[in-house]
Order: sequence, then structure tokens, then C-alpha cells
Amino acid sequence: MVDPTARDGVAVAIEAYLSGEINNDEMERRFSACSMNDRACFRTVGGMLWFSSEFKKHFNGGVYRLADRHSAMIQRWVLLLRSREEWPEPLADPPRGLVRRISSILARFRQPDLPPFAENEFWPFASMEQWQKLVRSGQLQADSSHSRGLGRGNVQ
Repeated sequence: MVDPTARDGVAVAIEAYLSGEINNDEMERRFSACSMNDRACFRTVGGMLWFSSEFKKHFNGGVYRLADRHSAMIQRWVLLLRSREEWPEPLADPPRGLVRRISSILARFRQPDLPPFAENEFWPFASMEQWQKLVRSGQLQADSSHSRGLGRGNVQ
């Protein structure tokens, strides 16, 4: 379910953090408007929390400045929020028993604390090609009245 009001609140908070207008605590406070029923909103907030210190208030600057590739990834998340598109999901889910067995085997070989986007900067999309296909289709038309000049050229 798409919740436009919650998405706008989260998008504005992220844009304000990226531009240095607010610190991480204020950004997280603004995330309280997020709807758990809107997967894009909920998952974007979860992704942003990986970049926020739990121990210190900070702005997006200095040692806390996001790397360019992370900023570009987050800007794609904002475009997805603004687009009113649903959160992309896998085409099909394997049977639960099989998933548990495979997960238990893989858990021995991977680091458990990695965010879902650790190895894919185009998350929640499977690849850059999948993202670009959506961009070319015209479905990601962000409302320009909300845009803060986050550099569409950087996110495609």
C-alpha cells in the first residue's frame, strides 16, 4: 500500500539530512511518520538507519559525510518514494522449508550484520539495468515541486 503522506515526510527528511540542513537525530525523529504498511517507506527508513550513528548526533559532513556512491543510492530511494511506485519484490518465493535450510547453511559463511544493500547499490532493484529500465519506462516521474535538486543525472 502506498502512503503518499508518509513517503513525502520520509523523502523530505532524507533530503534535508543529505543537504546538511538537519542532523541524524532530527532525521530519525521525522521518520516516525513512516507507515509500516508502505514497504517502500518502511524499507527506505531501515536502509537510512544503517548510515546513522546511534551514539552521536551528526550532520552529513566531516567523518560522517556519506560517500558519493551512497548518496547516489539514497537519492534513488528518494526518487522511488516520490514516484508512488510499489517496492520491487522478487518474482516468486521458494518454499519455506527450502529457504530455512539454505539460510542456515549460508549463515555460516556470511556476515550477519550487513545491510541488504551492502553489495548492491541499486537495491531494492537487482541491478543497474533493472533500475535504468524503470527510469526509461517513465514510471519514476518524481513530483518536481518536491525536488531539491538532488541531481537526477547522478542517480540514473
